[in-house]
Amino acid sequence: MEDEHRILLPVNRAHGYEGVLELARSYIQGGRGRIHAIYVIEMQLKYPLDAEVGEEILRGEEALAEIEHLSLSARLSLQGEIVQARQAGPAIVQEAANIPATMIIMGVDYGNDPVGFRMSTTADYVLRNALCPVILWRSGTHSSTLSGG
Repeated sequence: MEDEHRILLPVNRAHGYEGVLELARSYIQGGRGRIHAIYVIEMQLKYPLDAEVGEEILRGEEALAEIEHLSLSARLSLQGEIVQARQAGPAIVQEAANIPATMIIMGVDYGNDPVGFRMSTTADYVLRNALCPVILWRSGTHSSTLSGG
């Protein structure tokens, strides 16, 4: 099991993860690895962490169902989970430590900044604090549907 990759894949949308999965596939060769997808619901301070947030849970289930469907098509082993936390960055870093992940692959997008690409606070936090390697994936167009935070 030493050489088995455990890749953490944060997701926050129901589409646009084909490139990220293809990258993960390049690390998981010969079926020696698995992907753990995590959808983080950021809970406002006025709510307890375990509050029922039905609409957001449905979005998370939708996103995880889509990524699971894509992983089956690519013949990748994937397990999905929804986590409620105050902030996505610390939740992702903690989940990576819990697995323990051999790497994190995060999709990022251009955002709405007219000056150019700026990293989200979530991606910045993960890059600064994760104990394993982190790969940021950005698609090649401004109309990207990838997003990691």
